[in-house]
Amino acid sequence: RIGDSPIMGAGSYASNQAGGAAATGDGDIMMRFLPSFRAVIEMGRGLSPTEAAQLALDPIRKFLPTFQRCTGASCHGFSSFSFSVASAQFQDVQVLEVPCSS
Repeated sequence: RIGDSPIMGAGSYASNQAGGAAATGDGDIMMRFLPSFRAVIEMGRGLSPTEAAQLALDPIRKFLPTFQRCTGASCHGFSSFSFSVASAQFQDVQVLEVPCSS
């Protein structure tokens, strides 16, 4: 189903003051937990994108511990971006960095 992504806060959300976030995957999970909305709200409160993403994913991990595959990116004005990966393979969240293309 592709119809869930256009729902504001579920698929994507943006604010001129804080930035934007987008998510795709299991639409029922996205609509239930609104991770894009929550990440942008948390950035507006002063959290870094990494901290905001972690807070946005916390409720999903709590109620759906088998949830997988989250990637975040921010490249506007940056030479690289970092993203976090949580997996049963790792004891802690892994932070990876990828160079941005120009």
